[in-house]
Amino acid sequence: MADEEVVDAQPNVGRQSASALYGLIIACAVLATASPDDRLLFVALTVIGTLTIYWIAETYVHLMAKRQAQHHELNRAQIAAIAKDGLPLITVTFAPIIALLVAALLGMTAKVGEDIALAINIGLLLTFGHRMSRDAGLRGVPLVLSTLIAGLLGLAMVGLKIFLNH
Repeated sequence: MADEEVVDAQPNVGRQSASALYGLIIACAVLATASPDDRLLFVALTVIGTLTIYWIAETYVHLMAKRQAQHHELNRAQIAAIAKDGLPLITVTFAPIIALLVAALLGMTAKVGEDIALAINIGLLLTFGHRMSRDAGLRGVPLVLSTLIAGLLGLAMVGLKIFLNH
């Protein structure tokens, strides 16, 4: 049993990667639905708040699923590992959030700041999509297609933003 607990406390790279992509998609959604009239600090706090709620919900779901599978309480190491594995959902979005804050400090309009953050977010989606696809063994056309799908998720949010603002 002790060996199983140690193994269970090891990082779950697949979940970390999935959490990172989910975080970027959620951040894109928040940025896409932000009003051009919102203050950039408010938008940044909305992104952080939304991602924190999603991280808590995702952690809860994974804790309950693990407990359901094991049919007993989880130890502290397992709980900590599950919570930590989901953190990329928040941490991967630091660059777009920093972009929002810098745009606010520079006095940019909310629209410009949000657009910059969205562009960074889409770049990160492409980067993480490519890395995950490559790590999954994809090469050539399948690698390119898989990478593009990740980017298209962000572009779909841009389309939503355009639709909502017109």
